[in-house]
Amino acid sequence: MVYSLLGSCKLQGINAHEYVQDVLQRLPDHPINQLKELLPPFWKKSNISPVPEI
Repeated sequence: MVYSLLGSCKLQGINAHEYVQDVLQRLPDHPINQLKELLPPFWKKSNISPVPEI
């Protein structure tokens, strides 16, 4: 399972270390009915930093 999760990070272009660190910090307080938000594709959408305007 872990290998598949990290492979999904790679496919999404996500830094796996950053992803795992963030998810493990969020997991204890995250609502169980919203766990889907922590999967790599959904996590990526909610963690994209906006590009600063020049």
